[in-house]
Amino acid sequence: MSENLFSFMKDEHKELSELGNYIDTRLFFEPESILIKARVYTEVLAKITMAKEGIPEVYDLKHYQRIQKLDGAGIFTKDILERFEWIRKRGNKAAHNAGCGTFEDALNAHRLIFDLSVWFKEVYDLDFNPPKYRIPQPAIGGSPINTKELNSIISQSVESTIKKSFEDKLKLIEEALHLIKTETASATEPLIREEFKLITHLEKSGYEVIDNREKGGTVWVIGGWELEDHFFSLEERGIYFRYLENGGRASKGIPAWYLRNKDYLD
Repeated sequence: MSENLFSFMKDEHKELSELGNYIDTRLFFEPESILIKARVYTEVLAKITMAKEGIPEVYDLKHYQRIQKLDGAGIFTKDILERFEWIRKRGNKAAHNAGCGTFEDALNAHRLIFDLSVWFKEVYDLDFNPPKYRIPQPAIGGSPINTKELNSIISQSVESTIKKSFEDKLKLIEEALHLIKTETASATEPLIREEFKLITHLEKSGYEVIDNREKGGTVWVIGGWELEDHFFSLEERGIYFRYLENGGRASKGIPAWYLRNKDYLD
């Protein structure tokens, strides 16, 4: 029997290799379980990545918080973030809604955790030579299933669903969200400008504020991840901040939050 697709993780990360083996052997028979295990896989991977980057967990973080923290620290590219988020959301849905897992979703999850595993090894192991992606061959009663029809289904699911539909759907979702945010901001803009002064609000909250908008920059607020609740609450007003563990030039490398929509006027 050949090694599972994720055996390249076993030397340093046996838990991930074992999870990968579970997903490999049950891919065609337990779609809901696959989605849940794929979410667990990415949760373990996120924890290991934080340790590799020296990012401490000062308190027990939820999975989405780890993803946000790693993204805020600049560890993730857009594609990697999208893969983490897709698996997290599908895994959560499968865990709380019986019967929602599909064969197509299971195939997607299998491919995406492979992509994430290869990304991880390429970043932290300079000598890593990635294997070629393959779909495990299902078997019943010890006899492998090898039909043209199954190969056709698999090929269509991986090539079309993952590479095309996945990216196209994400693009459509992003465009829809952007439209909603634009319309919401336009509808509430007069109210926000008349009743809410961002800089005054931040200074009254006791934060050290650096406003570089007149210089073509943005607003920076010195502070760590513990300020997340405050800044996430501002999103209701159309104000979006992002956290950077290593800060920026304006904060002189000190952990800080920066205003993403820097054209916001208060």
